[in-house]
Amino acid sequence: KRLDAELAKQAHELRTLVEHAPDNIIRYDSDTRATYINPQLLKTLNRTLEDVLGKLASERLDEQHPAMRGYVAALQHVIETGKPEEYLLEVEEGYFGRAVYDNIHFAPEFSPAGKVAGVIAIGRDYTRQRQLELELARREREFRTLAENSPDMIVRYDRDCRRIYANRAYMISLAATAADALGKTPLEFWRLAAPSAEKFTGLLMRIMLTGSMEGIQVERLDDKGRLVYFALH
Repeated sequence: KRLDAELAKQAHELRTLVEHAPDNIIRYDSDTRATYINPQLLKTLNRTLEDVLGKLASERLDEQHPAMRGYVAALQHVIETGKPEEYLLEVEEGYFGRAVYDNIHFAPEFSPAGKVAGVIAIGRDYTRQRQLELELARREREFRTLAENSPDMIVRYDRDCRRIYANRAYMISLAATAADALGKTPLEFWRLAAPSAEKFTGLLMRIMLTGSMEGIQVERLDDKGRLVYFALH
């Protein structure tokens, strides 16, 4: 009785842990029928227990959807091979009522006879992180579209004062190629008449140190040898 009580206590503690876990957790039997789903996954999927429990994976997931088809294939592969598997689930808005990005670990569960009795799938929802990555990529594309079509020279530098981006206007104005300018510091590549590369490097370092915007008057020679003046900010 003492052993039974201890086992029951451990089972209760484990279930409490799983019920309150921030991860998405679901268990399947060897036929891919859902036998357990935790509250967090129900919230992620925007589903009820009745929608999931007792249902085959193929019954509740639309295998016409590439991400769902991949999920079911990964689950079945673990059942067939008895080997754990990772699957990156990426579903855009609409299928679950919202976008879902989940890094899922499938692990087999074995019977006393050593056969695969089921699979537990534990997913870490990284939707917010992925959405931020996509938004950053979108803004980067917008910046490049704007910069590439700007008549003004636009250059970006990293913390080591190396150029990491230069737009078309910059390249044309200085008759430079990407190989000439990108990845180089002003001390390594410089085609302005004034200021000197040393002075400009000092300006970049000061701006990065203080976080303050500064402007400077620069000069370059055009293709006829005449000085052209313009301001940089």
